[in-house]
Amino acid sequence: TEMQGVTLALDVLAGTQALQRGDFDGFRRNTEAFLQKYPGQAISLATRDGRQLLNTGLPPGTPLPPRQNRDSIEQVFSTGKPAYSDLFIGSVTRSRIVTISVPVFRDGQVIYEMSFNVPLGMFQRIITQQQPSRDWTMSIFDHNGVNFARVPNPEQTIGQSASSTLLPSLMSGDEEGKLYTVSREGTELITAFTRSPLTGWKIAAGTPVVALTAPLWRELAITASIGTILLVIGLFFAVGMATRIARGEMLHD
Repeated sequence: TEMQGVTLALDVLAGTQALQRGDFDGFRRNTEAFLQKYPGQAISLATRDGRQLLNTGLPPGTPLPPRQNRDSIEQVFSTGKPAYSDLFIGSVTRSRIVTISVPVFRDGQVIYEMSFNVPLGMFQRIITQQQPSRDWTMSIFDHNGVNFARVPNPEQTIGQSASSTLLPSLMSGDEEGKLYTVSREGTELITAFTRSPLTGWKIAAGTPVVALTAPLWRELAITASIGTILLVIGLFFAVGMATRIARGEMLHD
């Protein structure tokens, strides 16, 4: 839902009259209201060969490096549809980012690719809010199985691939699945994953196996204890009864 809302807002910006006229200064002003919601983030315009025409993260007139994320640019120009990137190092920010790219049309043709680097903290907030309890492990992965939001330990794991027990399933092409995995912390998990039909990214959530099996073993232990107590009581009464019968037979003799 968050990504759909951002994508729709970018589509609106892509259709502004300023861009249709090639008025980049006017377009920069158009982006201000949108970017107020995302402090520190930027919108850029690029041609099909990756040349940046504008980047709101830098002052007007600043020389702009070529864009790093050429795959999304090509996808936008080829399909005329939004593209959602893998995690990569931004050419301006020099930090890990993921982007939403949308086409800018003129006379039915794509003339620019417009890109917005979504704050990674937004994804971190989303999965933290959804985490059922502190012992759950949750991650959002790009198309290559690299995570860009995770609980727990995001500082140590963001930018790393999924664990070797989960990665093959993420890359298998399956839309969703359930399996046993081992987290990067070495915890055995029962994990479920699903693919977003909008972005193609995947989210996985796992709960420790012990969290599910411990109550079962506890119930079995209680049941076994009760059975043992009843067995002991039964044996006690059986022995007592046998003793009384034996005494009765001796008296009868």
